Amino acid sequence: MSSADPALAPVDTSAPERTRTRGRRPLTLAQQGVWFAQRRDPAATVYRCLEQVDLSGPVDRDRLSQAIAAAQAGFPQLGAVFGEDSDGEPYQLIPDCPQSVVEVEYADVSTAPDPASAALAIA
Repeated sequence: MSSADPALAPVDTSAPERTRTRGRRPLTLAQQGVWFAQRRDPAATVYRCLEQVDLSGPVDRDRLSQAIAAAQAGFPQLGAVFGEDSDGEPYQLIPDCPQSVVEVEYADVSTAPDPASAALAIA
């Protein structure tokens, strides 16, 4: 492939202007559900979502990380932090400064006898 190949072009990580909604906002219905569940079980302080993606062939980790960063830049809500005001009302705050909110863990389980089980064991 030549260096002019569009597939090798740098990924644009800037967010479109329409997605730059920053500041304090009320919780969505889904966030209210998570907030309520954590209030009932304060020991469960981490809400974590895992996703397994099966890829075949060689993976360029730098390009994959750039693509994930570009997706994050388009949705600043992924960086929301949560708080509670003096009346006990929860809220979300979308920070003005961008931050990486998705940490990618790479694991090659292709040589495991049962790759799906090996992937689940990592989680």
